[in-house]
Amino acid sequence: MKLGLKKCWLVLATVCLAGCVAFPQHEVANQPAVAQRGQSDLAYVDLHVFHGVPGKATADDLAYGAMMGLALQAFHDSGRFGLVSFSEADRAKANEQYRLSLYSNTPRTWPIVTGILCAFSYDLIPFYASQHYTVVLERIDAQSHQTLTHVENTDTIHHYFGWLTVPAWIMGKSTSVAQVDTLENQIRSAIATLPDRTDDQ
Repeated sequence: MKLGLKKCWLVLATVCLAGCVAFPQHEVANQPAVAQRGQSDLAYVDLHVFHGVPGKATADDLAYGAMMGLALQAFHDSGRFGLVSFSEADRAKANEQYRLSLYSNTPRTWPIVTGILCAFSYDLIPFYASQHYTVVLERIDAQSHQTLTHVENTDTIHHYFGWLTVPAWIMGKSTSVAQVDTLENQIRSAIATLPDRTDDQ
C-alpha cells in the first residue's frame, strides 16, 4: 500500500513539476520592431525552409507555412517595406526581390541519449538539446535572378526538459515563443544589415 502511494506521489510530482523551457542565447543583437514608414513599394520574397546547415540541408516542407507567417511579420516589423508578398504571381511587378533561406539544425545524437535517460529516470535526469537557426537573406536582380548582395546570421536556442525550479520558469520561455522571437529577430537584423539598393554592385 505504502509503495503504491509513493509511486502515485512520484507520478503526480513528475506531472506537476516537469516541463520544457527554452533559453534563447541572443547571439544576434536585438533588432526591435519599427513602425512602417508608409512606403508603397512591393517587395517579393522567395522563401525557402531547410533542415540542416547551408550547403548540407534538405527542404522542410512541413515547416514552410509557419515560417511564412513568421517571415511576413518580421518583414513588416523591419519598417523598410510597404507591401510584402511571397506569391510567385507578384514577382514580375515587385519593386524589390529577395531570397530568404531559413535553416534549422538540431544535432540528433545527444538529444536521443538524454531523452532516453530522462524517460527512464522520471525526468530526474533532464533532457537537453540545442537548436541552431541560420538566416540567409539575399537581394536578387529582377532580370538575371542573380544575387546582388547577401547577409547571414546564426542564433541558438537551448531546450531543457525535466523537473523545473522557479528560476527556470522565470528565465526561460516556451519552445514556440523562443523560436518565433529568435527567428523574427534574426530576419529583422538581416534586413537592417543588408546594404541599400544604391550600394549594390
